[in-house]
Amino acid sequence: MSHQQRHDRYTAALALLGSPEAIIRLGGALALVELADDWLTDETDPQEHGRRKAQTIITTLCAYICSPFQLAHDYERLMGDQPQGLTPQQARRFRAEKTELAAEAQVRGRILTEIHDRVRWEPSDGGQPATNTAPDPEKVTAGLWSHLRFDFGGCLFLPRGFHPVVLGCGREFSGVHVPRPGAFYPLHLWGRCPV
Repeated sequence: MSHQQRHDRYTAALALLGSPEAIIRLGGALALVELADDWLTDETDPQEHGRRKAQTIITTLCAYICSPFQLAHDYERLMGDQPQGLTPQQARRFRAEKTELAAEAQVRGRILTEIHDRVRWEPSDGGQPATNTAPDPEKVTAGLWSHLRFDFGGCLFLPRGFHPVVLGCGREFSGVHVPRPGAFYPLHLWGRCPV
């Protein structure tokens, strides 16, 4: 695939990511994920060029995850049962907001799942990865995206769709907001990366 074709795919995926429809935004995000994989696995292109292009996509996905979504601040209220005593109009609004929040949480959660699947480090011996400790850098095979930078600074992570992940070097989490931290699966951060 030519660079121009990839650029066209990138532009089209960005347009989808800006759609008002969650399912279309999800399609745009998944197209970007696939494109990043293509850049990183293309053996006909210089490795550093593919890495830069993939990093641009990762930066875009992280910016999307960290972009403001007003209903996220009402997570507790909207993910619970509909309050009693609402007027029909208030009840419709509650259901619409709940649906919109759930759809956006699904988009953002799926992006995080795709990131998780590509930064996860697998034991070199084929065993099961440890979930409660940082892996020994000498005994792991890095995920395809493990060498890229992920900036989650200022993000609001919702409990729905958040998965356990071990993130190593090049990950920025300053200013991350986690409502009800006990509702989350473990997130392990560590600083040393295997070469």
